[in-house]
Amino acid sequence: MRNNDELLSAAFERSELVIKKKSSFRKRAVACVSVIAVVTAITTAVFVGRVDFREIALSNSEMVSDVISNTENSFVLKVGAEEITPNKGVSLTFKNGSSASLGGSSEDGNVKYCISSAGFICEGKGIESVTYSINKGAFAVIEAHEDSGSLITSGSMYEGDTDFPGLWSKNLNNYTPETIDTKYYTKYTLDYSSQQSDRLCINVCGEVFDEAIYNKVFDSTNTPETKAEGNTELMKGVEITCTAHYSDGTSDSVTVVIECETMTIEELGYPIAPDDDPHRKEATFVYKLK
Repeated sequence: MRNNDELLSAAFERSELVIKKKSSFRKRAVACVSVIAVVTAITTAVFVGRVDFREIALSNSEMVSDVISNTENSFVLKVGAEEITPNKGVSLTFKNGSSASLGGSSEDGNVKYCISSAGFICEGKGIESVTYSINKGAFAVIEAHEDSGSLITSGSMYEGDTDFPGLWSKNLNNYTPETIDTKYYTKYTLDYSSQQSDRLCINVCGEVFDEAIYNKVFDSTNTPETKAEGNTELMKGVEITCTAHYSDGTSDSVTVVIECETMTIEELGYPIAPDDDPHRKEATFVYKLK
């Protein structure tokens, strides 16, 4: 009869054979080396914890894919239908229904902004709820209420001045005015399935007192590049954090910043008048991962 060390060695050999034969595992291994490390750790724990090595879970080929698919919770953050990635931000365009509104006063260099979030969308598996928080300014949450209920399950209210420019979602036109209100939050939580509701219009709002920024943003003689520079300075230090709460009790977060760049009106997807130049540039805000 073999001792436990021999059984353990044999078990490892059987598990390696199963894993090598699984083409789906090899494909995932090429795509994500970190998954291999996680699976290796899990299989080791399984072997050590078993008394009867003949019952090792990985002898079942179906368990291999189950272990791989459940090794890590993850999500992607989108603005409209476009995903924000480490290598590519999402610009506010006509296509994704985004827009921005700016206002201010030349007397004190005050610039107020309202930037559409195009309904931030956190997508992933096993997510129960999502929390959005902002470190400067506020979220303007315009919501049509049904049966006096709110899609926002919890939140922290913004306590500063709320005289910001406004943006509206055409979907709210389907609701009667008396059912619609606007509240300002620094943090809010809603159920995963509520993120894309037609009842919500959520914007990022704030203000800055800086004459140099005011001049860059509002001087009509400035180039689009100068305006984009001013808008980037306007949003400096603003961070938006998205936290996904999973059904297994864990959570994960990403942080987004807002900058500005120039794009042609053709790239932005704007309707182009016959006498307009499709290559004419405009400054547009961009959501990027920090």
